Amino acid sequence: MNCLVGCMRAKAGGSNAAPLMQTVQAESISPWVKVQFTAGGTYITVGNESSPEFGHNAVIESFEYGNSDGQVCNIEISDQQGGEFNKFVDNIAKCIKSDDVRTQVTWGWTVSNCDGSPGKKIQSPILYVTPIKIDVSFAEGKIKYVFSCADLMQMVFVSRPDKVYGSDDQKMPLQEAIKALFNDTDPKITAKFLRVSPDGKSPPTEWTKFNKPDVVGKWPVDNQNKLSCAMKWLEPFMTDKGKGIHPTWSPTEKNTVIFWEDAAPDCENGAPPESIQPLGTFIVNGGNCSNVISFNPKISWIPALAKLSRGGSTSPMTGKPQEKSQKCNVQLGGEDNKDNTAGIQRAIPPTGAAIDNYGKEAGYYTDKSQNANAKAASYHVEGLAAIEADLVIQGDPSDYFCDIQRMIYKTVAIVVINPFHLAGGSFCGDWLAKPGCNNVMSNKNWLIKGVSHSIRIGSYTTTLKITLIAPGIDIKEGETLGGGNSGGYVPPGTC
Repeated sequence: MNCLVGCMRAKAGGSNAAPLMQTVQAESISPWVKVQFTAGGTYITVGNESSPEFGHNAVIESFEYGNSDGQVCNIEISDQQGGEFNKFVDNIAKCIKSDDVRTQVTWGWTVSNCDGSPGKKIQSPILYVTPIKIDVSFAEGKIKYVFSCADLMQMVFVSRPDKVYGSDDQKMPLQEAIKALFNDTDPKITAKFLRVSPDGKSPPTEWTKFNKPDVVGKWPVDNQNKLSCAMKWLEPFMTDKGKGIHPTWSPTEKNTVIFWEDAAPDCENGAPPESIQPLGTFIVNGGNCSNVISFNPKISWIPALAKLSRGGSTSPMTGKPQEKSQKCNVQLGGEDNKDNTAGIQRAIPPTGAAIDNYGKEAGYYTDKSQNANAKAASYHVEGLAAIEADLVIQGDPSDYFCDIQRMIYKTVAIVVINPFHLAGGSFCGDWLAKPGCNNVMSNKNWLIKGVSHSIRIGSYTTTLKITLIAPGIDIKEGETLGGGNSGGYVPPGTC
């Protein structure tokens, strides 16, 4: 059945529309989840044969997994015997060593046909989580456990190394210092520096240069946790493409943090670059043509103004006032932004490393880098976008909705069909939708911010956290929602 017809095809991108996302095509499907606590050892799943090591007396009742810049996972287990309770307790992380990351989770759909023959099993990639807490309930003659799992960053936040990388005489390259910082002490973590591929389809590639090619210095940890320390070191610098940097955890690799080059659209180019590719097209109110369960947008420009910055400070190098600029900050007012009252007043204090690498231009480049890195970070923060939405769909365990390296800086096209209603025009009235497609919410550049998966009592849903870049906040006024090639709505008026 051709579902992309009329206004739906135009809103989805015409002949270049991303593939239509539909329901799982099978006669019978059932969700499943498997948790393996140790490599090749104890595991538990759903169904009548759920846990061989526990005599099949324990079973997973519900499963929740979420992934954005980090990951969280909650697993509810019902145990009618309780004799092996200690084996569950044994799997809680008790120290900050990296080898405590030994729990693997995978989930998906079991497919079968009406004649009893099995279909192709649909499953997620194997993801790695760390159990950090267990809540126990003894009631109704059973024991229930809720495992709260996360990534190793929970260990990082309570770890405070006290070292200095490099010296005044032997300055150390910044990327080398960050890699050593994460791998020298427990929990030992591999640091990667990646950018999305130019075509948006190939695997990510490594970036190795900053806006000043040879960034070297003396890098004190100052008794901060590893992540805070790394971001403090990076604050005055950008990539060699002038882009900000933001970290995420890699759920498909053991003990790996990725420092991504920002790929979201900016005000100088309102259209998303080629590297941002749509993963698929979703139709809201599309009946059999759609796997969408619900779509819940939130629109408010005012909270997004908190991303803007203003003010200035005196340059420590020249003694002259150094105004805080932000090119995408288009709601400042006045020729020189002197009438600006939006956003937070921020100063520009160059670090010692910035002064060493930039010299007298430290204030100028620190300003540019702070703006770029703040923009990269705001993409992942909920509540800092003018338009956000939750798109709830039939559970989809594909790599694109589980692996951050496949999902980050990707979009989905959404076509919203207006509800049909009884309209005049004939003696009996007509069932019509005018216009057929919702012009404001239909857009092919909904940017994915995060994803969550929920399995419980035979039900499996996936929720995409998505956002539209907004004129007057992320890009220049007069652009369309979602950027220049989105086919979207142009809000009227200026500020």
